Amino acid sequence: MPNMLLSLISVIVTLWVSQAHGQETTCDPPTIAHGLYTQNRTKYRLEDVITYRCDNGFSPLTRRNETRCTDGGWAPPPRCIRKCVFNYLEHGHSPPDGQTYLQGQSVSVTCHPDYSLPNQQTTMTCMENGWSPPPKCIKKKAPPRYNLFMIF
Repeated sequence: MPNMLLSLISVIVTLWVSQAHGQETTCDPPTIAHGLYTQNRTKYRLEDVITYRCDNGFSPLTRRNETRCTDGGWAPPPRCIRKCVFNYLEHGHSPPDGQTYLQGQSVSVTCHPDYSLPNQQTTMTCMENGWSPPPKCIKKKAPPRYNLFMIF
């Protein structure tokens, strides 16, 4: 009887180990802000590759718009980032029109005399929602004037 119990335990352990090793890594469909992909599956197997595209005004984080299912998830992570096109700076001087910057990149600007970006900033940064601050130099507030004549 003890040998039969030992044999049964051995079979159960062998089945459990073989099943555990047979489990396949899968990836859930990726969520891509400002992008989409065409495959409509509920699970992806290890090494599956998907191609995605970004919405208008956005660009893939990497040069290739592909991602692969790996043990650690999707690699590289599928991500679309904002493309900001610099066209014109109202009341200021700027880099050449039509240059494109990616989310996180900044550009230095110079406002005309008596104008500035908000809070005296000298750079604008491409953010997910566009330029921050917006490309517009605003009229500086004149310092308060004091009357030097006093009546005694």
